[in-house]
Amino acid sequence: MKGKKGAGPVDIIFIMAIFMMLAITGLLCHYIYGEFMVEIEEKFNESYTNEDMSLAFSRGVDTFNNMDYLLFGVFAGLVIAMLVTAFLVNVHPIFFPLFIFIMLIAVLISVPLSNVWITISTNPVFSNNITYFSLTNHLMCNLPYYVTVFGFIGIIVLYAKTRSQNEFVA
Repeated sequence: MKGKKGAGPVDIIFIMAIFMMLAITGLLCHYIYGEFMVEIEEKFNESYTNEDMSLAFSRGVDTFNNMDYLLFGVFAGLVIAMLVTAFLVNVHPIFFPLFIFIMLIAVLISVPLSNVWITISTNPVFSNNITYFSLTNHLMCNLPYYVTVFGFIGIIVLYAKTRSQNEFVA
């Protein structure tokens, strides 16, 4: 990894954007699938359904009801990847103030993203669906706190590792 340079705390901005898109997409998919299931149940009477069809629909419902755990796993994986990347990248200490400034920008960006999520999740249309997204709802409602904590942990990991002599090229 010698000579490789990385973005460092900029990764937290990408994590915010990716998780926001996935969370909104997951909530919309859960809503659309729920509406689809209501229409299917109205269109097909019990006489038309068979065992395979009801098994397929119940598996689909289970999948969408467990999407919250999938989204939390993606968030955890992205944070772990950011920390591993921060550990493996060599950065000159002179960039520390720049990374602090980037963290402040990330926190400022996370506030409107969190507010957008709160606006979407409190919409009466999604009131039934948001109950299946408790972890995602918690992460998105408290996004500025998580961005601050994981961003500064990333900066600490980036600069706290031991450095050998002549590692930095001026």
